[in-house]
Amino acid sequence: MVDIIQTSKPKSGALLWFWCLLIFALVALCFVSPDYIITVLAKEALQISGTMGQSCLNKIDSQTSSLYNALFVNSGIFEHIGNFYSLSDKTDTGALTKFQEIIDALSQWSKGRAVSLMIALYLMIERLFIILLWGPFLILAVAQGVFTGVMRRKIKQASFSFSSPTLNRSAVGTMVTAFLMLPTFMVLPIPLNPYVVPVVFILISFMIATAIGNLAKRL
Repeated sequence: MVDIIQTSKPKSGALLWFWCLLIFALVALCFVSPDYIITVLAKEALQISGTMGQSCLNKIDSQTSSLYNALFVNSGIFEHIGNFYSLSDKTDTGALTKFQEIIDALSQWSKGRAVSLMIALYLMIERLFIILLWGPFLILAVAQGVFTGVMRRKIKQASFSFSSPTLNRSAVGTMVTAFLMLPTFMVLPIPLNPYVVPVVFILISFMIATAIGNLAKRL
């Protein structure tokens, strides 16, 4: 018996939704205030503490702070950004004096966006460590999905049951879309419960089992 592995691509509609959400999240980061990002951080910290425990929150905060400081603070990146805005504030516009108010407003707006981005980077790193914290669960979920799918396929082969190519394509498309949603999860500027990650992993596991269990075959 020769097995034919059916390949499929995620539907264009799913990819369109993914890109729309990702672009929306990135654009939103350009317009939200620093205070809003701080509020999001505080609300997520409360959710992490309430669902996973204070010790888990402390561990995530420690890891996030260490990596954040190493990448942006100790490296001098934020110092260069601060120096850039300090020089901009001291720039004499000369003949453009009548436009000084507009220039100052734009300078303050861009400075606020820079501060928001600095805080948002901390939020992204924190969410990265949340995903990594659930890493062992992802491995188990994928292994369970593969095992279940293989067993279903063997049962169908033994009983000559029908394998649905439609289910196979739909499962692969949904699985790929779920993986693509993880970057969106990292940059979305709203408070998210840490249990969003394992829910996505469970969905991926179910889709893996469905995709493997409905692989096309021929005698």
